[in-house]
Amino acid sequence: MDIINRCIRKAKKFYKCDLCGELIAPKQSHYYAFVKDRGKTKSIRWHKHCNLIAAQSPSFHMLTEEDFSNLCKSLCKEYVCPKCKCYNVETEKCHIHADYCIDKLYEFFRSHLIILVDNKLKCVERGEKIEEPFEIINII
Repeated sequence: MDIINRCIRKAKKFYKCDLCGELIAPKQSHYYAFVKDRGKTKSIRWHKHCNLIAAQSPSFHMLTEEDFSNLCKSLCKEYVCPKCKCYNVETEKCHIHADYCIDKLYEFFRSHLIILVDNKLKCVERGEKIEEPFEIINII
């Protein structure tokens, strides 16, 4: 997939987010990309909060709606659910949300990074001093 143009726009009408599948409302700021994929051009739109979450994946620009949903589920179970009062540890289920909490994921990744240290993933707070050599996994 080749990105021809990428920018932030304000929606003029309702659009569907190509990552989470939810609506982008008129006047809502969102990411827009005009891409060429297998010889065809298309427009892609996604929420700003979906961008921050999707950036946790090395294959960010090739995520489908299903890939994004699976990414959210695994990130939520790993980093958000264990600290959430809505989560039942015994049943491993949330009392409120079916699969994941996109709002809590967004808040979490506004303040945290996933890094690679000695070939192991580690989650750290943004701005935290890290002594050992590391590689940042997310691309924001």
